[in-house]
Amino acid sequence: MRKTSPLFLALILFVPGIPYAGVGRSAVATLTQPNSARPAGLAEAYCAEASGADSLGYNPSGLAWAVAPELLVQYHGGFMGDTFLSVGYAQQAGNVGVGASVVSYNSGSVDIIDDHGVGVTATGQRDIAYTAGVGGILPWPGLSAGAAIKLVQTQLVEQYSGSAIAGDAGIRLDIPGTGFSLGTSAQNLGGRIKIAEGTNSLPSTIRAGVAYRYDIEAEGTRVAGLEGILEPEMRPEPAPHRVMFLCDGLYRLGDRIASLALGGEYSFHGYFALRTGIRMPVYGTGNRNGAGTAGIGAKIRNVAVDYALEMTANAALHRVSVGFVF
Repeated sequence: MRKTSPLFLALILFVPGIPYAGVGRSAVATLTQPNSARPAGLAEAYCAEASGADSLGYNPSGLAWAVAPELLVQYHGGFMGDTFLSVGYAQQAGNVGVGASVVSYNSGSVDIIDDHGVGVTATGQRDIAYTAGVGGILPWPGLSAGAAIKLVQTQLVEQYSGSAIAGDAGIRLDIPGTGFSLGTSAQNLGGRIKIAEGTNSLPSTIRAGVAYRYDIEAEGTRVAGLEGILEPEMRPEPAPHRVMFLCDGLYRLGDRIASLALGGEYSFHGYFALRTGIRMPVYGTGNRNGAGTAGIGAKIRNVAVDYALEMTANAALHRVSVGFVF
């Protein structure tokens, strides 16, 4: 039998890898990680823009705008040997959009001492979260709503494990003819996880955001305002040039952390995009509460590849995601 100090357990439970550090009042910080490189490049100012498979990480109401079956895969490797992998899927099912995702985190190996005083190697932390959600367009121009349920499982040093069930909910309003979208969501609500002798809540989060899109066409300019008044499959083709500005406010209930995220994106014919963003602490502290981001994206036929760089106080984090539309 291996011995592990309670302090060490607390550290790897609350801080899964130095790059993912938050503060230690909520557990399974893996749930706070971006599920796609596109929102990561926008500093996660994404509550009013999420649509399709990436909605499950920010606002499940975006599932209502899943135009076609979409598979989204993201990989992130940390500098300490930790790995983060997410796989999401979304599609239309009648009058609603449905989606599911699996998120996995592995912290890599750590050295611990067994009962005989011998040093052994074990996996520090393994997390896995299963999420399923649904979103639909409501009988109000541009208004959609969605909800999701998730099962979270975690294991520490191959000895202690726990699980919890939590829920997400969100709404989004695309204001017709203006280019503005508003969104708000609540994530990881109701879940508490017990590991060894401790019980902690999941990182419950409240988000609210706004997005503004401005299209520049060959013959002039126009405000991008058709998204919320047309059925998803009837949306117009991307404009030659689109500029988008995003802003999100975020509050983590258990951690008592508030932050403000700002993002911007330029896209060319929907095939190429440049992104940047900044996330600023408003209240509380945490490694990822302050960061600058940059990103790039390219789409070739039905395949989209995105890359994001996140620069925190302690590290530069690289994320890559690939999306397939069928």
